Amino acid sequence: MEVALESGVLIRHRVRADDRLDLLAARYLGDPCAYWHICDANAALDPDALVGPAAEGSTILIPGG
Repeated sequence: MEVALESGVLIRHRVRADDRLDLLAARYLGDPCAYWHICDANAALDPDALVGPAAEGSTILIPGG
């Protein structure tokens, strides 16, 4: 699902236990090193808090075009 916000289009991603930010950045943004864009979109200071078993089922925003 995509949602339009002031900074552009954001994609909602439901976190799975085996998700990694670098892999999500590669999938959605085309660059694994762009994981920090996902952190910024979620106001996250700790990237590891967004993914992994503890975050399973939560929804994170991924910046798009």
